[in-house]
Amino acid sequence: MSDELMPEGKFKGVTIQQVPPGYLRRLANTRGPLAQIAREEMRRRGMTVYALEVTAHAVDRASLRAPRLFLDTRLKDEGLHAWLGRMAEAALLKANPNGRINFRVEHEGIVWVFDLRYEVPVLMSIWLPHETEEHENSEAIQGPHGLSGTAPQGVPGGHGDGFDQAGAREPAEEPDPQGLL
Repeated sequence: MSDELMPEGKFKGVTIQQVPPGYLRRLANTRGPLAQIAREEMRRRGMTVYALEVTAHAVDRASLRAPRLFLDTRLKDEGLHAWLGRMAEAALLKANPNGRINFRVEHEGIVWVFDLRYEVPVLMSIWLPHETEEHENSEAIQGPHGLSGTAPQGVPGGHGDGFDQAGAREPAEEPDPQGLL
């Protein structure tokens, strides 16, 4: 099977073994006939085949909104992206989307926002529970955990690191051009 040539797309005429990993991931999340072949090639290469896709936006949000939870619950040698995939899969297991294609679920003190329009579910974003009040078009499925809202020193949201508690960049002090202050 790995000697098959790609019949279409950017790598038409190239063997599946020569297709770059990033393209394989995108292909694996399509509904096309090559999705299963791409997943099999990913497994052959030892790549993780997730039951869901994680957007770059979700990774960015997690790095700013959930650093303490990440540090407290990650597995040995587990990076942020892999942690998000694992935690999002756990959140999906407790979810009941009731036919919705976009929904959110609270799990481990984080609101996980999913889109189900694709071959695999897509983690679009994460929110802290208090942020969901700003998003009136979704209904949260409440979970048992809360989030303290504090982060350790040296982590976005920690004290004196240039971030506020919500993970937003604190405004820099304006320099005094004339040195009067």
